Amino acid sequence: MTRRASLLALLSAAVLAATVTAAAPPPDPGGRAPTVRVPLDHQGFTGPIVTVPAGGTVDTFVACPSGTVPSGGGGGTTGQGSFISSSAASGNTWAIKASNTTGTAKQAAAYVVCTAATHTRITGPRVTVPARGTATAFADCPSGWRPSGGGFFTGEPWLSTSRSDVENGRWRVDLANNDGVAHGASAFVVCTTVPLNVRETSIVLQPGEQSHVTAVCADGQRITGGGGHAPGSTGVPGVPFNSNRGLPDPTGWAVHAKNNTTVAQRLFIQAYCTTS
Repeated sequence: MTRRASLLALLSAAVLAATVTAAAPPPDPGGRAPTVRVPLDHQGFTGPIVTVPAGGTVDTFVACPSGTVPSGGGGGTTGQGSFISSSAASGNTWAIKASNTTGTAKQAAAYVVCTAATHTRITGPRVTVPARGTATAFADCPSGWRPSGGGFFTGEPWLSTSRSDVENGRWRVDLANNDGVAHGASAFVVCTTVPLNVRETSIVLQPGEQSHVTAVCADGQRITGGGGHAPGSTGVPGVPFNSNRGLPDPTGWAVHAKNNTTVAQRLFIQAYCTTS
């Protein structure tokens, strides 16, 4: 079996269960894009698997088909010590930056949900994340619109997240700086008028535990985007996400995270679902 085939097999196995509460292997960043179009508009696609060198950063993206735009997106990396350090729409693509703080090469891939529906994008105010410190960024949709997905944008590496999802109607991102130099970033949100409902699930991660958890849409629905948060996480690196992306179907949203704190942490996952 080739390395790519084995990676795809890992992801396929991971998404068969709605949640996995036991410690799980590092998530495969890839996955197969759907090959048959279903009546629902929103469709998920995964970009190429790229190598993130030891101690390095790589930019990669996945494009939507002509005539469609991203409603949400994300990405994944293999193994702890690697993480998504930027994740936002750009044109008709979803682009990510993957950082690797370890001494061995990792892999990463971007993920996007595509739609023909009209959306608008907002980049929130830039915040400074101090060296080895944390900060919170917000992005707000216009009146009458709601978040369909989001992330955060920076041109700099080494930022990880323990939260990137909707809080009180606005997009919130909790950032941790894994570098000895301050970096800046902005929350990013995609906004829609398409009717949505939120499906949320959660698990408890014990100190040192890592796991994969999925929030699944109701039958007949597809995701527009999603996210997750560990509300009790503080400090660096806290509970960093090294995968925050939709399922290949796309009928749900999945996050893989590790609890690097000394106390149990509850990890919540949100899937934003529609019948449009």
